[in-house]
Amino acid sequence: MKVNFLLDETKNSYNIWDTVNDSVSYGYDFSKNIDPKLYKIAKDKTFKECKDKIIEANKSLAISLTALFLAKDINRAWQMIEQEYVRRMEKMTGKPFCSDDIKGYLTTIDRCPYNSKDKTFMINAFAGVFYNLKTAGHEIFHLQFHEYFFDEMEKQLGNADTHYLKEALTVLLNIEFRDLWFVEDKGYKDHKSLREFIIKEWISVEKDFQKLLNSCVVYILDEGRNRKYK
Repeated sequence: MKVNFLLDETKNSYNIWDTVNDSVSYGYDFSKNIDPKLYKIAKDKTFKECKDKIIEANKSLAISLTALFLAKDINRAWQMIEQEYVRRMEKMTGKPFCSDDIKGYLTTIDRCPYNSKDKTFMINAFAGVFYNLKTAGHEIFHLQFHEYFFDEMEKQLGNADTHYLKEALTVLLNIEFRDLWFVEDKGYKDHKSLREFIIKEWISVEKDFQKLLNSCVVYILDEGRNRKYK
């Protein structure tokens, strides 16, 4: 498979630590859902100071073993849709799939970041198979965007507005991919107006992704730069 799902305790513990100490993303505070015991261990510490304690706390909650079984389940489920997902992603963006070696790491919290450089992302180990298929589709769409479009959009919009666009574009998953996982990609509240614009524009530009991006650039610049980012 092009995408494989794994459990890595160090990556999971880093995500917990990072979320506790830098938790707000697009107006949503992910730290509020973290177990108080883990929050106390990680808050205002360096990762080196608390890494082993976070891993041990997760083990004491019997989380790691459960997540290992879930990794096998999501791999089996993803294998059933991967070929079709890749086909649709290439068709939608007009570009080859971004990598033949993407890794999805399970995390035991609900914040699921991605890394465009090493082609990795995270999924919530306890969110259920259909939701995690959607999360994988969402994060891989980000990787595809970074591979082919991010740099050019950044030249036109700047970094913050390019991330704003990148996140809003995932509304296209509800139009082109939802039958693969049956779960809606809801997005962030701050992106509601742009997501609504993208839905309407996608049809009017005859599903041409580059034309859609051009239209979004005009929309974002006209909308102004009064938004606040985190």
